[in-house]
Amino acid sequence: MTPEIITYLICLLTFAYLAVTVFTFVKNRRTGDGYRLPIFYVLAAALVFLLSVYAIATGQTYDDLVTSINDLFQ
Repeated sequence: MTPEIITYLICLLTFAYLAVTVFTFVKNRRTGDGYRLPIFYVLAAALVFLLSVYAIATGQTYDDLVTSINDLFQ
């Protein structure tokens, strides 16, 4: 698999996770059922999603973007 396909898969999978989590939260809130939102998982998935969208928009791959972020902290 090429790095571009992996970047698109990361974007798709994190979007699907966020969509299902938010849909479940809203549905259970409307029906009055309890649901505990895993806030750290949602924040981490949102960060990964935003990074992958940025990588797609700028024409980079996700690996290149993560490498450049790691270089900033060294």
